Amino acid sequence: MHGAHAVRRYPGDPSGPVAFIDHVSPRACGLLRNSAWPAKGRQPVSVMERAVTDYLARPSEPESPVQLQGLLDCIETALQPLAGHSKDFPEEDLWDLGGSIALILPFDQQINVVRVGDFRVVRLRAGQLDVLAREHTLRAQLEHQGQAIPSDAGGNIIVAYLGGHVRSPSDAITTGDVQVGDRIAIFEHPGTRPLEEDLAILTSVHHLPPAQSAQTILDALVERAAAPDQRLARAVAIIDVVA
Repeated sequence: MHGAHAVRRYPGDPSGPVAFIDHVSPRACGLLRNSAWPAKGRQPVSVMERAVTDYLARPSEPESPVQLQGLLDCIETALQPLAGHSKDFPEEDLWDLGGSIALILPFDQQINVVRVGDFRVVRLRAGQLDVLAREHTLRAQLEHQGQAIPSDAGGNIIVAYLGGHVRSPSDAITTGDVQVGDRIAIFEHPGTRPLEEDLAILTSVHHLPPAQSAQTILDALVERAAAPDQRLARAVAIIDVVA
């Protein structure tokens, strides 16, 4: 499994809100996201990154659901002290504090997908796109339930995240099969973008290596984000399944 990513930092961001995980043993690859603003003097995404790398470094087998739930619990525990205002940091604005994770961990001919928050994980295989994990937004939730979808940007509300003292969603840990030649993409803030557009974007760069593909896709998504119903994309990860 070979992965790469592209990130974009916007004017006004005091720090980078995205971290890329590329852990060798056990193999794990993916993205973390949190507020760009500090919380109680610490960078939230750095707290998440440290929790993930420390957990993966433990001498245990990470592929069982119990172990992967333990990973989410570890991140949650690390983030909880950052929540709430502190008299020592009165200037902080914590309006967007909340962690998202999309992590791919291979085993045998399958992968575990650990995902909470506003990430969409898709797999491109022989020109066909399959969704491995949908974003935890109100829009995606209503679509899954067959209910009416808001016509305004309210559908982009994130309904599950880390660090909020809430139970992990039931679909936070899923599995999928992989083959050599598959390409996995992790999209942040997919918003209202249809899967057909994801397929078109990935197909247009399928011949490029992961790093170049990720950058080309992110540039296209940033341009598209000018639409009023879209949120700014800050990161894309591309993971190729290799022999």
